[in-house]
Amino acid sequence: ADVDYDLWCGPAEKKDLYREKFHYDWHWDWNTGCGEMGNWGVHVFDDLKNNILRDKVLLPKRIMAGGARVLYNDAGNTPNVHFVYFDTGIVPVVLGLSNIPEAPGARSAGKHIGPGSGYVAFCEGGRLEGQRGKAKAFDQDGKVIREFKGDSGNGHVQNFLDGVKSRDRSVLNAEAAVGNASSNWCNIANIAVRCGKPYTQKDASQLDGKTEGRWEELIADTSDLLQKNGLKLEGGDFRLSPLLTLDSERCVFVGENAEIANKFVKRTYRKGFVVPEIG
Repeated sequence: ADVDYDLWCGPAEKKDLYREKFHYDWHWDWNTGCGEMGNWGVHVFDDLKNNILRDKVLLPKRIMAGGARVLYNDAGNTPNVHFVYFDTGIVPVVLGLSNIPEAPGARSAGKHIGPGSGYVAFCEGGRLEGQRGKAKAFDQDGKVIREFKGDSGNGHVQNFLDGVKSRDRSVLNAEAAVGNASSNWCNIANIAVRCGKPYTQKDASQLDGKTEGRWEELIADTSDLLQKNGLKLEGGDFRLSPLLTLDSERCVFVGENAEIANKFVKRTYRKGFVVPEIG
């Protein structure tokens, strides 16, 4: 009763609500949200860009993604199982997101190497496992070489508000453009899955050998997780995009299948909330 729903919707369509939680569940609707990829994945991408790619890559060159919303019979329409390949030109990146349990009745998601929420960088001499507020470096035998500590991002919101109030960008922990770039990784992952076709193993196999086995491992782990919940990749609800090419300077898709993907790059803004073009 104390929310101006018209203002809350802003440029999005003003649709009736069918979800249980007014605030948090906006993530799971394409009209207002960005799915688990934007809710959870953005934190991983931020670390990936900074710690692994060393800020040398603004956006990936190519992308391929699959996913579906499964198991939960709710009002959501964004994937709760989402897997993606990114060609960065430097380090091949694969990401798997899931919020379904390891098996019916279980509380945790499927098991895999590394932290439950975080990332793993596979290197010549071992691997780095990172997550919010900390990281560990392991040698090839699995022995911990070094540990790293952070502040888990505490204070970032206050820092942003301080910057807004003072109109002084120099006080920011990071430029706003950094957050925009990390968010765009989520956006293109979402675009890819939205323009996908029914999943087939044949289409997925076009990446075999291009990621040092990580893509195949991700597909296998995802398939195993689904099977434990009575689901399957092929012949089910899952969709898989073609391999899409991105013009990172203009943030638009180019080449084959670009026309399909570019339909999702920008929304149709609702009257009264049109976001102007900035030259």
